Amino acid sequence: MAGPEWSPPASLESPHMLVAGCGTGRELVSAATWWEPASVTAFDLSSASVAIAAEQAQRYGVQLELRQCELLEFRPESQFDVIVCTGVLHHLPDPMAGWRALRAMLRPGGVMWIGLYSRRAREGITAAKEVVEAAGLPKGVFNLVNGLGPEVGAAMSAHPDIDMISFTGSTRAGI
Repeated sequence: MAGPEWSPPASLESPHMLVAGCGTGRELVSAATWWEPASVTAFDLSSASVAIAAEQAQRYGVQLELRQCELLEFRPESQFDVIVCTGVLHHLPDPMAGWRALRAMLRPGGVMWIGLYSRRAREGITAAKEVVEAAGLPKGVFNLVNGLGPEVGAAMSAHPDIDMISFTGSTRAGI
């Protein structure tokens, strides 16, 4: 979420937050803990993702209202101080309709955190995939795994069919 170069204004110390497109809860847990204490509402299109997000929220003690719906169908009872929406708008047939819907949900003076996928942001992943495919490695030799470090690390290190693990990225790998 926000980094050391930016701190939320004092008016957002206990915000009413929306996580639009919460997926399986990774972004949801991150946002809710960054802005703690926050009143959190979240939704996702996928009912399977919403179920996993509910488990993640419970695991990390995040209190929230969670719904399964589409962005353009979501009708909140009030506006939000903070809106987090990562990986959603560029998948819509009309991304600007989604943007306008989110903007209408944001209270004046609120903060919106938007994440859009781009070719440039995924260059490293695409390059790694191409190298693996070109090398002709057998399926399963190289896998990109996303998730929260402690859970992914614990599950992978305990799995009887995994002989070696190499992590890159954060130090929260859970090993």
